[in-house]
Amino acid sequence: MTYASDVLAVMDDVGVDQAIIGGMSMGGPIVFEMYRQAPERFRGIILNDTIAAEASPSEAGLWGGVGEQVETLGVPSLVDFLMPDMLTADTRMNNPELVAYLGGLMEQASQEAAIAGTRALATRPDSAATLAEITVPTLILTGQDDSLYPYEIAQSMNEGILNSELVLLPGAAHAAIIEAADEANAAILEWAAGLPQ
Repeated sequence: MTYASDVLAVMDDVGVDQAIIGGMSMGGPIVFEMYRQAPERFRGIILNDTIAAEASPSEAGLWGGVGEQVETLGVPSLVDFLMPDMLTADTRMNNPELVAYLGGLMEQASQEAAIAGTRALATRPDSAATLAEITVPTLILTGQDDSLYPYEIAQSMNEGILNSELVLLPGAAHAAIIEAADEANAAILEWAAGLPQ
């Protein structure tokens, strides 16, 4: 996966030999590919609302359709389509500032990057076997109301990675690290403080 090689190249450029490396959503498969390529670069892993399995035929079809939508209607069309999965109904109704902030983040993507992202999600490799190979401490965060990659997926990854901890973020959907930022940050800092020096 090109994304994984690119991140490792950036780490080389800035002189980072080893780090805690995290990925949200599509970032999870990228982290798994990075680990397969260079496990020695990892001090720990953080997985946020993501998945290890390859896309099922229905999910692959969904992301293929989303890519076609972006090609036809542009990146802004993603916002209304994805927002119900990204944030809970309560947040969408009562926190318009956060909705606008997240929508703005989505709209910053170029059309080319958005289409490439949908292709990466549709064709991601199966990383289930990689879970058992992970030996570094791993934190798994998931929004309780994540409808894209629900709690059971996070629980399965937790069971597959020997030295892992699962933290559920109540009142948050797929963009849990934004929707429940304070709780996510506290969980990350507490977990990181316990890592071997």
